[in-house]
Amino acid sequence: MAKTKSTFVCGKRSHTRTQRDREREKRDCSRATFACLRRFCLLYKNRVVVFFSQQQQRGEMSGEDEEGKNYYEILNVASTATEKEIKKAYRLLALKFHPDKYRPTAAAAAQTAAVLTKEAVAKKFASITVAFNCLSDPLKRIKYDRENGVNGLAKSDVLINITFKESINGCTKLAMVPFKTVCVKCNGTGKGGVACANCTILTRASCQTCFGKGVLGAANGGGGGTMNEDEICKKCKGIGAVDDFFQSRVEVPKNPKQNQRVKIQGRETYAVIYTMPSKKFRKCPSNEHDVRTTLQLTALEAKEGGFFEVETLHGKETVYVEDGTEDGAEKILEKQGIEKKGNQIVSIEVLPPPVQEEEEEEEENKEGEKKRKAEEEEEEKEEEENDLQKLLAEKKRKLLEKLASS
Repeated sequence: MAKTKSTFVCGKRSHTRTQRDREREKRDCSRATFACLRRFCLLYKNRVVVFFSQQQQRGEMSGEDEEGKNYYEILNVASTATEKEIKKAYRLLALKFHPDKYRPTAAAAAQTAAVLTKEAVAKKFASITVAFNCLSDPLKRIKYDRENGVNGLAKSDVLINITFKESINGCTKLAMVPFKTVCVKCNGTGKGGVACANCTILTRASCQTCFGKGVLGAANGGGGGTMNEDEICKKCKGIGAVDDFFQSRVEVPKNPKQNQRVKIQGRETYAVIYTMPSKKFRKCPSNEHDVRTTLQLTALEAKEGGFFEVETLHGKETVYVEDGTEDGAEKILEKQGIEKKGNQIVSIEVLPPPVQEEEEEEEENKEGEKKRKAEEEEEEKEEEENDLQKLLAEKKRKLLEKLASS
């Protein structure tokens, strides 16, 4: 690099800058500009995230947006829409109403009232995001449907989680049904003091001990001075009732539908059955009795083929994989599905070679190259030594011949 110098005077001192100094100043300026832009982008991103999180908290509390629409109406889908339909609807609405991509149509542009302002577009996009975040999560969707009475669910329904195998074979689960019971401390009055033991809520009006108050003060045997009418019960916080749970068993049928309601014994309450996703088994949408699993093989195993064990709903089975099987191939185990009425479809997944093995191979290659070079250097040294010995022997022979002739 050329080191051309330029001299300039600043005050009373003169400074000399080289080409390298000027390039360093350019790099520093570029870094400062990039850092400034990065801080601006992070600040803008944080503001957007805070805005949408506030909108999400407001929306999840009410279950509706400002116009009174529920989440299904916001996404323009039916209440029975599948997960794929909800994702598809969200993508279309997000592209249409994103604050940075919103463009009114020609028909809307003709009508000035139909064109949304920036604030309205941001508000619309926030409500769409809140609705999607709720409906795309199965557990949040069940809670939303239960709180808003959608898809046949009620607020009093109790959620019960079961595993995939429990749903296949059926099971008995314990349900905890919450309910309100009369506070024992205040006898259901919500007031402070000692509860009257001689009456109940039904006979309180005619009680001669507490005179219809349900609690006792100092004058009627309560002790501790006169009762304050404004004092509330500390146990029930003035409500007169406390939370309690009723334990009951729920008989889960075989192969229940997702979010199916089952009657709880001893209560006018239903349990909502939610089948948790399994890491090994998946139901086939085409046939309710078919299941899918994945068999992972290394590249060498897929190349050579052979017999491999596969876990089924009814135990372990052996499946034969032909040599040279490619990723995505399928094997069918007949009558190994749900209740042995369907099949089990085994998808072959060929795993890529681990990065660690590649690194080890590279290290072995490097070591082999070093060893080879060392051997070549040793051979060259031996050849040089042999040549030197031959040269010395030749000189010695000539010297002896010269001495003999003289």
